[in-house]
Amino acid sequence: MTVLAAAQVITPEAFTEEVANALRARLRGTRVTASDPLELQASRETGIVWTLRVGNLYDTYRSRPGDLKRIVSNYVETIAKSPPMRLAPSADDLLPVVRTRAWFDDMRASEESKRTPDIDRVTELVEPYGDGLVITYVLDGTRLASALTPRSLQGIGIDRRALHATATANLGRQNEEIHVQPGPIVTLVTVGGRFDTALLLLDALWRDNRIKVDGAPVALAGDYGLLVTGSRNQAGIARLKETMALAKTRSEQTAQALLIFRNGRFVAYPTK
Repeated sequence: MTVLAAAQVITPEAFTEEVANALRARLRGTRVTASDPLELQASRETGIVWTLRVGNLYDTYRSRPGDLKRIVSNYVETIAKSPPMRLAPSADDLLPVVRTRAWFDDMRASEESKRTPDIDRVTELVEPYGDGLVITYVLDGTRLASALTPRSLQGIGIDRRALHATATANLGRQNEEIHVQPGPIVTLVTVGGRFDTALLLLDALWRDNRIKVDGAPVALAGDYGLLVTGSRNQAGIARLKETMALAKTRSEQTAQALLIFRNGRFVAYPTK
């Protein structure tokens, strides 16, 4: 009988603990806990907390159960060498996230259940935006992202008053990653997934005519990108309204507000 045939596939819980043990041994000074099956949290004394999801890694392992140690070891080395683990987080890692209030409340409840340090004060760093949306902030890395709390904000040396400007400036520096896909009536704008909706905050993007629309930009923040049309494009407006109604039936995280760009920022689109 070969080693591969003899190897038994361990449960997601056991696999998660295997990864956690390897991370603890490799990342001295970092507390690693299994928050859910196939989800881990790595935290530092500064209050910085990263979430690591290992579902894809588990799928790789299931296809090659005899390579458990090698698969976990390679993953741990990649994490250990990623910027957030090699270096102390800095202001350059700060990015904005725009989601619905309901999404934020769910995120906060989840983090509280995991006893994330200082998470009870995360509301101090949340700002309302548009109709039913909020701006929150994360410290982002290649593979890791952590919700920003007042404690972690202090750890990177940023004043609360400079938080928004710093985060949006960092997002703006990802200019080459912003993709614009024009359509006949609606244009799709993305920047890699998690931060698509935050593009609403980049005033220069909407003022420099890079996104060509008929009239003022009208946007719907969707879970899979930012949908944009012009205020004089009635077919486009109708499509965005239809998409928003459908998204609400699915309880999507972002597509709850139709916004129009006026006087240098997006505001709620008039209902009448």
